[in-house]
Amino acid sequence: MSDSERESKASTRGRISIGTILWLLVAAIVLPELIFSAVAFRRNNDAQQAMLTTLAEATAGSIAESVDRQIAGMVMTLRVLSTAPGIHNGDRASFYQRVAEAFDDSGTYLVLVDSDFGQIMNTRAPFGSPLPEITHKETAERVLSSREPAVTGVFFGETAQRWVFNVMLPLEEGRSDARILLLSQNVEALAGTLAARNLRGGWNAVIVDGDGMVMASSQSWQDVGKPFFLTGGENAGPGITLPATIEHQGETYETVRARSELTGWQTIVWAPTAVVYAPVVSAMRMLALGGLAIIAVGIVLAWMLSRRVTGSVKRLTGEARRLGAGEHVEEGDYPISEFATVSQALAQASKDRQAAESEIRFLMREVAHRSKNQLTVVSSIAKQTARHARSFASFQDSFQKRIQGLARSTDL
Repeated sequence: MSDSERESKASTRGRISIGTILWLLVAAIVLPELIFSAVAFRRNNDAQQAMLTTLAEATAGSIAESVDRQIAGMVMTLRVLSTAPGIHNGDRASFYQRVAEAFDDSGTYLVLVDSDFGQIMNTRAPFGSPLPEITHKETAERVLSSREPAVTGVFFGETAQRWVFNVMLPLEEGRSDARILLLSQNVEALAGTLAARNLRGGWNAVIVDGDGMVMASSQSWQDVGKPFFLTGGENAGPGITLPATIEHQGETYETVRARSELTGWQTIVWAPTAVVYAPVVSAMRMLALGGLAIIAVGIVLAWMLSRRVTGSVKRLTGEARRLGAGEHVEEGDYPISEFATVSQALAQASKDRQAAESEIRFLMREVAHRSKNQLTVVSSIAKQTARHARSFASFQDSFQKRIQGLARSTDL
């Protein structure tokens, strides 16, 4: 490597090109904005997820409260009916007729139970027809022992031939063979409670009894009477909503549980995690694609600007080299005003240099002309002095004096 190459390499060390500067400028502008957008989007997403969780908790709590109100209304109905004289030693046939007409098309049926848990009458069946024993004997025993109303879970009624649940109320002892008054209701009656919530965004709701059996579902009524598939969550306390994330068969689900205070049933609002976060994932994907598109556009623009800038720099470098070589430089047409100013300055410097060189050439010609004249005069002085000199010493003295006089006249 020659010395000139070493000096050139040393002089360019630590320098960066205009293209690199433009790319760094694009990065300095775009990357902070992308980072800020990502952070802002993440915080907005967290806020939205918190809002969705709050709405799900409110929905679960509202459904549980609606179920409590419905059951409380049924208990109140039983208390009112328990005072009817037809239950005990009155005309049970007319009592049956009045109750059947009152509950017609309501999905609710009245059952009168004796001490052996046999059905005395059931408005689902004609009065006086033979009836089987009730299904939930353990609940009936608890009602008789505690003297408090109770609610069963969901079961397939032998008389109803459909999925039902019962609300039981103990009757006063000793007045007749009737010991328990119960309302049997089809689980379809709970459908309105779920349908009124108008769940969206992939969210579903179910009501499960104390054994985890589905009583009502916003997703499919074929699930009624089956165990709810998301069984891993912690049971919520009465009046408390409990959000949780549950994994089932390799998939995760977001759940919110609320427990009914009267029945012990649970309302579960649930949705697949992938569905809940699908808008977030889609928005993040769009943000990433948009960021990549912006970066790509920035790189292309930086490359185009770099080409124009480096092209202008190369032209200016050529003009500067021609100026250094003494060639004439014309003002160039540049798209960038600063480069146009530099080109104008180089053109003006070229004109000034040419003018200076012309003046120097003129002065050199004038000096040469005068020098020739002076040499002619010196030659004439030498000849004239030699013609009249008698010796070399007198010639030398006379010639020296005349040359000195010529020099003094030049200073003037």
